[in-house]
Amino acid sequence: MRALTRAREDGGGNVIGLAPSATLGDQTGATTGTVAKLIHALDHPAPDSMLNRSGAGTLVMIDEACCWR
Repeated sequence: MRALTRAREDGGGNVIGLAPSATLGDQTGATTGTVAKLIHALDHPAPDSMLNRSGAGTLVMIDEACCWR
């Protein structure tokens, strides 16, 4: 996953990772957060939110261990 992050960033894009815990950043080298943090950012927009670092060139990685309910 680190190679994917590097390739995306070298191509001018960025990567945001979502996982049930904050360990995905160690594996990818990307900006990461928990699913709960994303939900909070959607409900309470803030200037420093991970959502403000996303755009048309953003790749979003979701850890497969994540359980949606």
